[in-house]
Amino acid sequence: LPEGADLMYTPISAPEKHYVRINASSTIDAKGNLCGAIIITAEGQSDRSVRGVFNCRTAEWRRNLEMELLKLAPNARITKITNTNNDDYLSQPVRIEYTYVVPNYATMDDNTLIFIPLSARNFYSRAMSHLYFDETIESRTQPFSDACSRLVEIKETITLPAEYKQLHFPFINGVANPAASFGCQYWMEGTTLTFAESVLFGKRVYDAAAWQPFRQVVANQKRLASTPVVLTK
Repeated sequence: LPEGADLMYTPISAPEKHYVRINASSTIDAKGNLCGAIIITAEGQSDRSVRGVFNCRTAEWRRNLEMELLKLAPNARITKITNTNNDDYLSQPVRIEYTYVVPNYATMDDNTLIFIPLSARNFYSRAMSHLYFDETIESRTQPFSDACSRLVEIKETITLPAEYKQLHFPFINGVANPAASFGCQYWMEGTTLTFAESVLFGKRVYDAAAWQPFRQVVANQKRLASTPVVLTK
């Protein structure tokens, strides 16, 4: 423009426009084997991050897809993978579904069952760049940025091999802040255990003051991913 142009304001893109959703249904049998299905869907910049698994030769897609699950359970047997058509990526969010069996996934005896829900273990961390921040840094004096604002929603239902009377799960305080928030819960009904987690990052660029809630959410998600559930009869 000959006379230049006024500075433009770019509004914050809502986290809901860059969601990552993981839904899973699984069963643990009497020998501790885990079988089930896990589905990831994503939109916006998170969609782009998930689709990064296909940034290779077509012949290598299957191997790359398998590695996302094998990173969590190296002994898993993946029986089926389905995904949306990459050539039609503008028409719908990415969706990838895995069907699998993991031998000896849970540790158990006659009275106790110990395991971490597969969906809690940061499946497709490639779409959660916040997990690569070093949350042990206690403070910041300068603004910092992530790839995008982001909403992560995870839910899994697990069918147990028997009824258990007591549920011991990681107690992690929630975080409620416009910059970053976190919540998780477990509940049990009969032989079904349900796990749910929600993580929200409200911006892409943060003031230094937002580091405390941001780092706490990252720490919470990492702790949840590494702390087992203990069920006793």
